Amino acid sequence: MQGRNRISVDDGNAHLAAGMAGLGVLSLPVYMADEAVTRNELIPLFEDWQLDPMPLYVAFPQNRYISATLRVFIDWVSDLMNPAATSN
Repeated sequence: MQGRNRISVDDGNAHLAAGMAGLGVLSLPVYMADEAVTRNELIPLFEDWQLDPMPLYVAFPQNRYISATLRVFIDWVSDLMNPAATSN
């Protein structure tokens, strides 16, 4: 069954703002909605249901040295997006 779209966005912050403005039901990563849920500004629905994870890639030339700064960034993003993942 297809729903009616009142608005379509391709940015999580815009998606959150639309939901906060009362424009309908939204699906966001937990980390984006946590504060609004804690403040009772959003009400969780279907808490036992979740979307399949989307892949996230960090791309850089393979023939280049990976600096300590880049390694820390890669590990930070990996941990942020998947706390259960182990860092390399």
